[in-house]
Amino acid sequence: MTDDSDANDPRKYMRLAAELRGWLDSGMFQPGEPVPSITDLASDRGWARLTCARALRTLAAEGRLKFYPALGYHVSEPPHAP
Repeated sequence: MTDDSDANDPRKYMRLAAELRGWLDSGMFQPGEPVPSITDLASDRGWARLTCARALRTLAAEGRLKFYPALGYHVSEPPHAP
């Protein structure tokens, strides 16, 4: 579990996004696989769901994750070379 002693830090979502990027870069999750849910991430850390959702939305905006309604966030397929 991550230390939540800095509960008022607005950059927590950026730290989580960086952690998730590390997971993706390490190959922990393959393209098409789901990543942990917002609820699971929030529960594991004792953080607000909105903070965790913002981290996942950040990675989706970068094209690293794709959101599927009712299924959650999944790892995006890598871009194909032309």
